[in-house]
Amino acid sequence: LFDVYHGLGSGTSLAIRLTFFSTDRTLESKEVDAILEKLRLTLAKKYKVSFR
Repeated sequence: LFDVYHGLGSGTSLAIRLTFFSTDRTLESKEVDAILEKLRLTLAKKYKVSFR
């Protein structure tokens, strides 16, 4: 978490930085994209968050 913004009536915005790596090979974009999509879906369902 590197930033928190409390808007006027629009909720709170959080900015996070994620780092993906493998110890034995280079990750492909499609692998990271799949992980991010699963994370977005899980957070949206469990916490009712939205993404910009």
